[in-house]
Amino acid sequence: MESLIKCPHWREYQGLNGWVTFCSAGAFAKTLNRVEAEKIGCTQEQREKCKRIMEFNLGYALQPEIVDVEEKTLIDIERVPEVPDHAAAGRDLEKYPDLLTVAMAADYLNISDSKILALIKDGSIPAVRRGNELLVEKAKLEEWLKCTA
Repeated sequence: MESLIKCPHWREYQGLNGWVTFCSAGAFAKTLNRVEAEKIGCTQEQREKCKRIMEFNLGYALQPEIVDVEEKTLIDIERVPEVPDHAAAGRDLEKYPDLLTVAMAADYLNISDSKILALIKDGSIPAVRRGNELLVEKAKLEEWLKCTA
């Protein structure tokens, strides 16, 4: 089946009772600013289309909150400071920098690097890219932990 929605947060899979379609950003109560939403095509018209599909398939719809935030609050990837290796710093998240490498995030959660990468790829854990390196914002990781606890 061809994907109904072209969005990095849209998930479709064949379940036991038919197709399951949902917005992972909505499912994990993610907040998007207008700039992020516009970049991925999350317009009001598109949100209505997504909502109709989810309500038809699931009986309800969860969508991310869209907030107005000044563009200057977005992280400028080119100006992100170098991240020291704190993988051996223990499990206290406060000891880690604001941006965690994949290895640091994996160490903190006590899971493998490949599991962190899978969570980033499916949109569960948000990440930013600096060159070839993926970084996880500590604040976003804390939010994700609260949602999954």
